[in-house]
Amino acid sequence: MGGTASQLQRDFDRIALLPEDPWDHNARYHGFLVRTLPPRLETALDLGCGTGEFSRLLARRAAHVLGVDLSPNMVRVARERSVGLLNVEFHVADVADWAFPPDSFDCIAAIATLHHLPMEAMLTRMRSALRPGGTLLILDLFDSSGVVQVLPNALALAVDRLIRLLRTGRLRPPSEALQAWAEHGRRDKYPRLAQVRAACREHLPGARVRRHVLWRYSVVWRKSVTSRDPRSVQPLPRPPEFLRRRYNSLARWYVLFEWILWLPWGIRERTVRLLELRRGQRVLEVGCGTGRNLRYLQAALGPEGHIYGVDLSEGMLDRCRALCDRNGWTNVTLARADALDYTVPVPLDAALFSLSYGTMLHRVRILHRAWSQLRPGGRLVILEGKLPPGFRGRLLRALVVPLMKATVLGDPDHGACEDLAALTKEVRVEESFFGGYVICRGTKPLA
Repeated sequence: MGGTASQLQRDFDRIALLPEDPWDHNARYHGFLVRTLPPRLETALDLGCGTGEFSRLLARRAAHVLGVDLSPNMVRVARERSVGLLNVEFHVADVADWAFPPDSFDCIAAIATLHHLPMEAMLTRMRSALRPGGTLLILDLFDSSGVVQVLPNALALAVDRLIRLLRTGRLRPPSEALQAWAEHGRRDKYPRLAQVRAACREHLPGARVRRHVLWRYSVVWRKSVTSRDPRSVQPLPRPPEFLRRRYNSLARWYVLFEWILWLPWGIRERTVRLLELRRGQRVLEVGCGTGRNLRYLQAALGPEGHIYGVDLSEGMLDRCRALCDRNGWTNVTLARADALDYTVPVPLDAALFSLSYGTMLHRVRILHRAWSQLRPGGRLVILEGKLPPGFRGRLLRALVVPLMKATVLGDPDHGACEDLAALTKEVRVEESFFGGYVICRGTKPLA
């Protein structure tokens, strides 16, 4: 590790603005890494994606690729260079604090990223986020100092100069690039190759660790399919862009899924009652969809209250707006946005997640964001489907999970009540339909 998050961000914001270099040590090994992957993947994660070069390679094999980087400039450039690729999205996030969803990705890649982070902790988190059978790809630098490294370093330098000369017509990068990378490099600390091998033996048994000529090592590890636990067969939440497209296609038929998934009669109204709304108050519905809860919220708030609704899907929101127009509800503000980035302009009296929490990739962070916008004493309620305990749950999993994966993309192992309980001691939980649905309510402390 080396440097703080803010220092790293400044470094890479600067590096992102450099002209694209035709010769890149990391890119030299991209093809080798991609060839270790299966021909088709569902989801892939690129940690420390930079300008998105490896993400774009993954997009040739994966249905959906999520690239994450600390640097806003890197993410901006990555998006600019990926225009036209609908199966790739990029987000600004600090990987050190990012909530890795368990068993979520068929491939996780970290290209020149791991040396900025605590190695063993990150190996554990990446391993957990891989689906059984998924592949972990690491390419990074190692400490090549010392007498025994003199000859390998001389060879690497000769190869580097020769390839750069052939590709760019010059022996060294431009001075601006040299200076930017040199200033960043002063804070970098690299592990010895022996440390990498030891960490992999401990956390990634069976991993293939390989030394490469240009001061790099690679790790290729495939998670055993026999390491599957009951949670790993879930239809895990997909990246926001995938979710948006799926719900756009479902918007017209969404009401049918209340029947298909056995939504208990009256449970929406009961959920809204738990918000304990009073006339004139303000409420946010996260994942408001087609507006199935609006009539109950309107009845509780009256025309003097205000409802804020946020949803990723314009198809769902179009139907919600049409519902508001038909009923003359002028006190509803709708926004198409990722709830992770959405802020209500006023303090909230209540917030509602209704059959939306389990679909969200970054649900814990979204929950925290909604919670932060509540006034003291405000209430947050989550309605979600779940699997009942015991034999019935195990039996239903084989039916419900594939159905949800093919349709609404919910996660029956969402842990909503536990996530809410981490925010407040004032939590109330109700179950319905023999444990197939749960409503949990948390009240924000007054002080």
